Amino acid sequence: MENFCRVLENIFYQIIGALQRQKKKKIIEKYGLKGDERYPGFFIPLLENISEICADGFMMLDRDYAEVVIRYRAIIILMLEFFGDITQNDRKDTKYSHAKLKRLLETTEIFQAKTP
Repeated sequence: MENFCRVLENIFYQIIGALQRQKKKKIIEKYGLKGDERYPGFFIPLLENISEICADGFMMLDRDYAEVVIRYRAIIILMLEFFGDITQNDRKDTKYSHAKLKRLLETTEIFQAKTP
């Protein structure tokens, strides 16, 4: 999971880093982005608003890539939140919400609940 979060972070970091200063500033202001661009929590508002961000022309993402991110963003956000929590927890005993993940996987039809 950590590798997935790092890959996603790197993709968004590259996109944000490649933006013109004005566009980057507008995105940061509009979506209330705070903190370090390398911290997972920085990307959660981007994921939550990815459809609007792309429609506004702030980010140019491949259509297929954007569709996958939009479809699975709730799962991605859950993973990023967990990753962010565990990286800030020195004891590394952060609880993971298996039940929430299962519900999200069922909702996105990645994981089908067994039927009797």
